[in-house]
Amino acid sequence: MARYLANKCSISSRIDCYSELNTSIFGQKLREQVEERLDFYDKGVAPRKNLDVLKAAIEGITKEVLEDADGNEKQEKEVHS
Repeated sequence: MARYLANKCSISSRIDCYSELNTSIFGQKLREQVEERLDFYDKGVAPRKNLDVLKAAIEGITKEVLEDADGNEKQEKEVHS
């Protein structure tokens, strides 16, 4: 379990270091994956794969960026009106 947690911390720190956006979505998704791993040891339910978790995080970030862009466009229209 220690190696698994260290792996998730390493992935999270690399994303944080090299990402251009400040977001906690990757950390939240990786935390969910660690909790799923604990459930695996407790109940036998298999956790999601890294690829699936990171794809879900990217989709969440994409939605967040698009919502922010839409909000900024609306604010600009209100200012110019």
